[in-house]
Amino acid sequence: MADGGDSRHGRVTMALCIAAVGFAFVSNLQVSVGHWLGWRGDGTGVASPSTAKAMQSGVIWKTPITGIGHSSPIVFGNRVFVTTAVDGVGSAARATHLTIVATVGLGFGVAAWILADVCVRSRRTRRDAETDTPTHQSKMRARFVALRLTVVVFTAVAAGSLAHWYVRPTDQTLRFVMCLDLNSGAILWRTECATGPLLGATRLTSAASATPVTDGENVFACFGTAGTYCLDYEGKIRWRNEDGVPDILYKAASSPVIWNDLLILTHDTDSRSFTVALDKETGTRKWISDRKLVGRGRRRRMDAYSTPIIVERNDQVYLIHDSYRQLCCYEVKSGRKVWCIPTDAEQVVTSPVESDGIVVFSGECNHPIHLTAVRLNLDGGSEPEQLWQTTKQVPVVCSPVILNGLLFTVSKSGIATCRDLRTGKVFSRLRLPGRYYASATIIGNELYLSNLDGLTTRLTADRDMTPIGEFDLGEGMYASIAVTDHYYLFRSLSTLVCVGRSDERPLVQSVD
Repeated sequence: MADGGDSRHGRVTMALCIAAVGFAFVSNLQVSVGHWLGWRGDGTGVASPSTAKAMQSGVIWKTPITGIGHSSPIVFGNRVFVTTAVDGVGSAARATHLTIVATVGLGFGVAAWILADVCVRSRRTRRDAETDTPTHQSKMRARFVALRLTVVVFTAVAAGSLAHWYVRPTDQTLRFVMCLDLNSGAILWRTECATGPLLGATRLTSAASATPVTDGENVFACFGTAGTYCLDYEGKIRWRNEDGVPDILYKAASSPVIWNDLLILTHDTDSRSFTVALDKETGTRKWISDRKLVGRGRRRRMDAYSTPIIVERNDQVYLIHDSYRQLCCYEVKSGRKVWCIPTDAEQVVTSPVESDGIVVFSGECNHPIHLTAVRLNLDGGSEPEQLWQTTKQVPVVCSPVILNGLLFTVSKSGIATCRDLRTGKVFSRLRLPGRYYASATIIGNELYLSNLDGLTTRLTADRDMTPIGEFDLGEGMYASIAVTDHYYLFRSLSTLVCVGRSDERPLVQSVD
């Protein structure tokens, strides 16, 4: 009986353990699909099929975002993070200015009080010699106090005003990280991270063009020459890394990437091109790898703006990065350069994409432009072989996206194309309205393409690319879409818009 009881007890215990493990796995799976952790989610631009709910409800909320919006939003749980840059006076400069004004005003006020007191005492001594009537003395004291206060206030205000005009701070470019509530769009906090010389913004770029990334505990934002910042979920800066980064023409736009305990950043400028990995807990450098600039071509500048991708091959993890006239592969753990193949691209903006060991990348230098596919070798350590290359309908700003062996691209002029990933064969081509800078996104089995006017076109993510519907923000859009279980986030030039299904809120705007 004892043996049977122990046996049954063991089976029950094992069943409970299996159930607990299964529940934990399902819980983690349900949590993970609701996040959009960085640039294009996980870098692919493809959302989980569980998020493939059609845009049927309309706009849930709209929140104005100060500054011009170029970086894309990211999401973890019920928190949305965006970066922005604004021209103005920073908090530190404002505090210093107020301190100087207050100190000067107070100093001159105290000096005026002392001088007035000396004069009043001398005057009172002569007066007291002439009359000693108590009533008269009381009136004179009140008059002298009022006179001293008037002199002090006037002197302090005058000195403070002069100090304000002579030491008033000039405008700077301020970089912010913002956190919003996913359900309501309310701004939870707005942290000023960096200030610097006035850079301004253009329609193409700003000082906050790189998309932040999060690990579920902290959010990391790269502002190029202004440094890289780590903030906790309450908006407090945990660390900053301000290692010298060369300036770049269109401002830093390559977004940071997280792998395990590393925060990986790429910088491609005229003077130096390199990739650096920081410890994401402390911000200290773990490794750095420089890229030799491969001779100057017809384009004088050698800047690039591509975000690298992480690829796993045979238990090895590699970082693949496209830059000026070269595509390079690194070991993520050590930063060791594995291979580097030359290309003819002298202006690189799009990020590479990978599926089934095939990497697709593109670039331009006026002409020629190219879209190239290479196959990674099984060992992952030797140079890849080129599968195909084309110069027609090449994406030069919008990063492509891959699903089920199909490659989807959209050119800057609005030509959407579906190709076979392995051969480059064109299955369909479609002319869309407007010009395109936001990267392609696939949600479930639908392809989303947004133009500069804020019009998003939905197509079937198959060989035919059949139009499904449109959604018009009514304002310019450069950022890529962020996707969660129930919502889609669109960032226009000045507004963050949440679109999706909601049974609790009334519809604001029809989508289809």
